[in-house]
Amino acid sequence: MVSVAGPEPRERAGSLAEVAYEHIRAELLKHGETAFGGRLVEQQVAAELSLSRTPVREALRRLHLAGWLDALPGGGFAARRSTMRDVLDTFELRLLLEPLAASLVARRLGGQAAGYLSGSTEEDQGVAIHLAIASACGVNSLTTSIRTLIESTMVTKNGGGSVRFDDDHIEIRAAIEAGDADAARDLMTAHLLRVRGDRLTSFSGNGPTPGGLA
Repeated sequence: MVSVAGPEPRERAGSLAEVAYEHIRAELLKHGETAFGGRLVEQQVAAELSLSRTPVREALRRLHLAGWLDALPGGGFAARRSTMRDVLDTFELRLLLEPLAASLVARRLGGQAAGYLSGSTEEDQGVAIHLAIASACGVNSLTTSIRTLIESTMVTKNGGGSVRFDDDHIEIRAAIEAGDADAARDLMTAHLLRVRGDRLTSFSGNGPTPGGLA
């Protein structure tokens, strides 16, 4: 009988850190600043995940370095709160990348895009259509870049507007399915400018408002 040795301690620690990372990341994407009660403390997160503190510490460190978490003065972390500069920077990139992705999907798939852009079970349908277009564009680096930008806005819930842009999404999808690459690009650009304006408006008044519609 051949005995299969278990993973080396270092390999096991690495795999557990990845488990912790993916779980915490998923909670941040789903709940934003309310994840883990609004404060991620190493010992408490470890207890919730039934893990030791070492892999959780590594996961929190990675998320902090990636800009998803802010370190709190008394210890622990919280979902990073966006600033007006963050919104401007994020949309500067989205305005470069997402219109290109929409035009590529329209050119490559046309009427066949319907299957790629069909309804999602995700709560935020606005986010779902943007992610679907990114995934269908056929350029892996473009898909990854757009997904990273959108996920960062999902975590930093403050600075998000409360306006829905369902009509915009319908028009963008129609242009893509019609194979009209120019219209898909222009509609996506106009849509992102409106979303950016709504996000920036949320910073006026009494402070950031919850939201994050795309």
